[in-house]
Amino acid sequence: MIDFFMCWSDSDPFYQTYFENCSILISLAHVSQSWDISRFPVQPTKLMVDSGAFAALSNPRWTPTQSQIFNLQLNISKGSAVPTILCHLDTPLPPGNMDTMDVYRKIESTVANAYEFIQLFKSAGLPPNFKSMGVIQGNSYNTITFCANELSRAGFDHLGIGSLATIYKADIILERVRAAASVVGPDLHVFGISGLDVTAELMAMGIRSIDSSRPMKVAMYNCLLYSNPLRQYKLKDSKVKEKATIDSPLPCDCPICKKDPALIFRAGKKRYHNMRAVHNYYHLRRELEDIYRRCYVSSNLA
Repeated sequence: MIDFFMCWSDSDPFYQTYFENCSILISLAHVSQSWDISRFPVQPTKLMVDSGAFAALSNPRWTPTQSQIFNLQLNISKGSAVPTILCHLDTPLPPGNMDTMDVYRKIESTVANAYEFIQLFKSAGLPPNFKSMGVIQGNSYNTITFCANELSRAGFDHLGIGSLATIYKADIILERVRAAASVVGPDLHVFGISGLDVTAELMAMGIRSIDSSRPMKVAMYNCLLYSNPLRQYKLKDSKVKEKATIDSPLPCDCPICKKDPALIFRAGKKRYHNMRAVHNYYHLRRELEDIYRRCYVSSNLA
């Protein structure tokens, strides 16, 4: 099964209190600088702390140094006893066309931060459950493989590929992932994936892990996910178009619906978004497990 990290902010539900084998990705952009994992009532199965760099695409004044980011990551993850991955400060690429020289300038920044990160990581004396991850950037085969080769030489424990969350064409996402995997192999984390068609292809490729914020995003738009197959409905208060409206709950064994299925139909307050997000997480994870089973059966029959 591909490792699935749920993107989390400090106002979100504690998914790991509802589900076993629940991995969490914390972005520095989505928690306060004073927050740390001691506030978790239950530790997740695995923890990833990224740099929050993707938020810089919408906030160009956000310009922390690699050292500042690393110190924040240490503060957040201090005392973690679970497998913990710290991601270096990459320089993400905006969607759309870019001048090739501008792309390479951003990659040079990503690579420079990578080498600084590795030095900081090695000198921090972290316990063995802490691992490092470099984040590959690029928007073409040549730029992605160039960055992947540079980061491979830096000595990270793991590598991931970013700048995919704003791409909505599956073929482009897969093309970029394949370019990175051609250098580093399938031991790769793919950031910001929500499409099931892409996820199925990534599983077939043997990609190690993905993350997604889809359960919460869907919940905040007053929508619900149901699995087998995965489909999305909107509540009557939702402004989302082109989705069927649902007026009453369908059969569901998620922790919220077991308690009271009417809870996921309430709107207007964050706690109701959180209840829907737990429900949506349950169904997205079920669907991922079904996709994995189908991929596993197909690979054994091949």
